[in-house]
Amino acid sequence: MSHKLSPSVSSGGSPLSAVGGSGGGSVLAALTAAPAEVAAAAEIIEKMKGSLGSFGKTLDSLGEQTVQMIQVGGQAEITNHINSIRCHMDKADERQQEQVRGIEELLWKVLEQDVIEHLTALIQDGILEEIDAIVQEEVARQCPAFIPQNLQDELRASQRELEKVQRALHDSESRRANSTLRSHRLHEKVHPLHNSTGEISNRFPLTLGDMFGIPAETAKALLEEYGLEVSESREKNINTFMCHCGVQYQLIPTEGGPTPCRIHASAS
Repeated sequence: MSHKLSPSVSSGGSPLSAVGGSGGGSVLAALTAAPAEVAAAAEIIEKMKGSLGSFGKTLDSLGEQTVQMIQVGGQAEITNHINSIRCHMDKADERQQEQVRGIEELLWKVLEQDVIEHLTALIQDGILEEIDAIVQEEVARQCPAFIPQNLQDELRASQRELEKVQRALHDSESRRANSTLRSHRLHEKVHPLHNSTGEISNRFPLTLGDMFGIPAETAKALLEEYGLEVSESREKNINTFMCHCGVQYQLIPTEGGPTPCRIHASAS
């Protein structure tokens, strides 16, 4: 039994064309179309990758813009804060400058009205003293040529006598004032007198209370300075000195100590 080949096979056609008629054609078409779909899929994937890359770049750009916006917003807030501080400092500086100007005006007023006037008075007094010294020196230098020596001696004697009279007048006024002092006002001032050298003793009591409380040794020293008789009794020495100063009290010894007793003492 002999077999004949199919014309399609004997003609050297593709073996796939003999398989299943139309079914073979769909398989061939599928196999032929496969590379195109793969390419399309690859193209889609590439497009997706590109889209994802663009999306990533977009996200990065948005992130950078957000950061920049935050930074810009922070800088603006800092700038506003700095401007506020600067404004506050400017106002504080203005107030300080006003205070400084007020102090300068006060200092200038004090300097102009008080210090300058005081300095002017000191300068004037100094000039007057200097003029007096110059005049006295010049008079002393010129006197021998115009005034005889005996007249100069008389002039100096008259000056000493005048000074003595002035001291006596002062002491008389002090005694009169001291005669009005009262023992219940011990804080009242005792008016000093000149001692035998024409000076006011630094031991002289300041108040009536100090006069009553003069220590024994101080009382002796005062009597010696004023040329008065000294005794061994403290009370007697104080009484002698008070009488010399015009104080109308005497210390009377008692059991509780010396007690001032008022008298009518005459000024010595």
